[in-house]
Amino acid sequence: MTTGEDLHFPSPPIWEVGMILASHEKLFDTYDISAAHDLFRREFPRVSRQSPVDLLGTQLTNASGIHSLDPEDPPLRWFFESEAGTDVIQLQQSLIGRNWRRTTLPPKMVLPYPGFDHLLRGLVDQVSVFGAWHEGKYQQKLPEPAICELLYDNFIPNTSFEGERMRLSSIIRPLAFDGKNPIVGLNMGWEESPFIDRPLQQGTNAPGPRLTIGITHGGVQGPGSSEPVSIVRLIMTARAEVETWVGAFDFFQEAHLTIRKRFMELTEPAAHAMWNTPQ
Repeated sequence: MTTGEDLHFPSPPIWEVGMILASHEKLFDTYDISAAHDLFRREFPRVSRQSPVDLLGTQLTNASGIHSLDPEDPPLRWFFESEAGTDVIQLQQSLIGRNWRRTTLPPKMVLPYPGFDHLLRGLVDQVSVFGAWHEGKYQQKLPEPAICELLYDNFIPNTSFEGERMRLSSIIRPLAFDGKNPIVGLNMGWEESPFIDRPLQQGTNAPGPRLTIGITHGGVQGPGSSEPVSIVRLIMTARAEVETWVGAFDFFQEAHLTIRKRFMELTEPAAHAMWNTPQ
């Protein structure tokens, strides 16, 4: 099994990576969305509106993920998207984030995954640019975040690049599959506390950082496709309360290493061999 800092798959099964930070205070006024977009328009020319999310209202012990705000809540969540649609900046009144996502279902990959370090550097630069604009616009420093989240959403195909069908027991290893009867459906999730050495936010009784893991086996259908693709979906989300931007960036680094370690532990060498094959 490949482990360590040099872990790299030429063809990883990543569907989306997301880093989100939320504050108790307003980061910007949605009426300034055009001015905010001007900061990133050259690299992210496309704009779309999405349903808002309440990261602060989601308890760390709740494994069901981010919940939508009440429909009557006025804030919108804005996506600034690259021309290809793979890179995304998220902005909400009290939330800022960065995502990378695929645009085609596996095993096909049009653009290579740029890597976590590239995405984190982009987020750090994004916060720096946005913070300077915020200070000039509102005459105050950008409020510190209160909670952050790192998401890895993996779509693992049941078919190799050569078209060979793979058994579920050759992809994931959370259960003791008997190896005889084919698994036709799977849906499970749990929550871990791998960050036991990380201190809690000062002055709070909140639970420590958590890693939520979900595994689903089923079919998905992409745009323009008439046939569903059979996949194992492995979602891993690390979430922590933080007090500073630097603290959030540090947690993202730690969470990335933890998610990578658990990903390797939960998947099989046969699948690793497939992802090591350049497309």
